[in-house]
Amino acid sequence: MVTFKTLGKACWLAGLSAMLIIFSGGTSLAGTLDPPGGDQSMPSLTDIYDRLSGHEVGAGAPTSPAAGPQATGHTLKEVLNRVDAQGTGGPLDQPFPPHLALVQRMPYPDGRFSPGVAIPTPRFSETDPSGAANPGLVRDHLTGLEWLKHPVCMGSVNFAGAGQGIADLNAGLKDATCFANGTNPGGWRIPTLFEILSLFDFRYYNPVYSNYQGNAKGTDTFDVNFSDYYWTSVSVLGVTSDRYVVTIDGGSITRNGILLTNNLLPVRSGNFVAPVAAISAATPVSTNAPVSLNGSSSSLPNNTGGATATYKWKLTQVPAGSAAVLSDPTLVNPTFVADRAGSYIVQLVVNFGTWDSPPATKTIVAQ
Repeated sequence: MVTFKTLGKACWLAGLSAMLIIFSGGTSLAGTLDPPGGDQSMPSLTDIYDRLSGHEVGAGAPTSPAAGPQATGHTLKEVLNRVDAQGTGGPLDQPFPPHLALVQRMPYPDGRFSPGVAIPTPRFSETDPSGAANPGLVRDHLTGLEWLKHPVCMGSVNFAGAGQGIADLNAGLKDATCFANGTNPGGWRIPTLFEILSLFDFRYYNPVYSNYQGNAKGTDTFDVNFSDYYWTSVSVLGVTSDRYVVTIDGGSITRNGILLTNNLLPVRSGNFVAPVAAISAATPVSTNAPVSLNGSSSSLPNNTGGATATYKWKLTQVPAGSAAVLSDPTLVNPTFVADRAGSYIVQLVVNFGTWDSPPATKTIVAQ
């Protein structure tokens, strides 16, 4: 993988080669610009190349005459020492940002320069966080992110429409295509530029990502339009009315105004956990006795962003002739009076921010 450091030092090598040709008239320089005395050995471009490649400088380097001209500038030795100094934390030695560090390892070694991260096998799978099958999701085992398998349900929309589509997706209001094969609402968002780029494997084209195993082009990994542009959440610096967009056929990046229409590939954290409603209540109870319900044992997802829990209780079944009602269906612990003998079925849905839990039910028997 080519790093910033590799590119920078390659440019230095090109510049050094040009200077040697200019100042020597195409011939090899015979000496060093060091003043008399001191170390008179002159490293060659091969030495510099070896040093940049992480190898030791070979023995047998040519030496200069016992005396040389007065110093008029930096010697090759000084340049070489400077190159080594750059390798100890200079600006070209900084690692890639975490997102770019996820680019696959190229099929050749980088020497001492920063390597990429090996592609896992399988690269993708249709599983939820527990490892259970969920054909509506595409889990990336390189990044841990979850992607919507069938994003065609989001349509082609402007940027505001993309935001509204995400809100509808999280509320469970999109059509059945979005939730095919068990995909659940909640936690979805517009991807960042680096997140969508992390999907790409540039060994392939149309599309530019792999299959599930990571060993061929992924024509069936996503249900998408390959040639269309896809929104990212990243705005162009200084131009808040533009967002970066990406094609999935070849991975090209450009910018589009927020009023233009593009497709959307929703993503969410791979550790997303939907809310789980839980009901605590005593049963059986005596007829005409008050019944206390409690939803405080419902589980919180780990990515609510500090959202406050809300509760939605409902009596879905009561005995014939009963007039039972909940004291307050929005409390964590409402009550009702079991005024007839028989079965009462209580339902609870818990909401944390933008998504609901699946409904939980409990049967209370009055005797």
